[in-house]
Amino acid sequence: MTNHRHRSNLSDPKNFLNLRIPEFKAERESLLVASGQLKLTIKMHLHPERYTHGYGGGTGYGLDPTSGFDIPNITLDSQYLSIREILNRLILINGNALWVVNFIPGLLLQDEDFLAQTYYLFPAREAIRGFYWDLIPLGKKKKSQ
Repeated sequence: MTNHRHRSNLSDPKNFLNLRIPEFKAERESLLVASGQLKLTIKMHLHPERYTHGYGGGTGYGLDPTSGFDIPNITLDSQYLSIREILNRLILINGNALWVVNFIPGLLLQDEDFLAQTYYLFPAREAIRGFYWDLIPLGKKKKSQ
């Protein structure tokens, strides 16, 4: 989803959504895992030197266990798409989500040359450290769907 209140953010080179990623792959992953992989892919693309010895981490579930965001229905193999395009494809494949990025006008991320963000659902006064988007379910889903 694009924030139409601040159209100047759309083409701003400091908008991380415009960043193009050489390759992004997810195979039979949930929306939550694919979203986490995308965040890691952004970091690895911008700072490969930090990941020469690998990485550690995991993915939490999120706020709504009925969202279906844990259903492993995402398979995507993309080249040279923007973060915006990848997010659009992930939610289209999932079929029960929208994504939102809430930028803080005029504020840059700490240690990055990109616009800072805050939570959309729970706005905070301080910027989030790193790249962030909210995933919002459109309805309730059962595991069998």
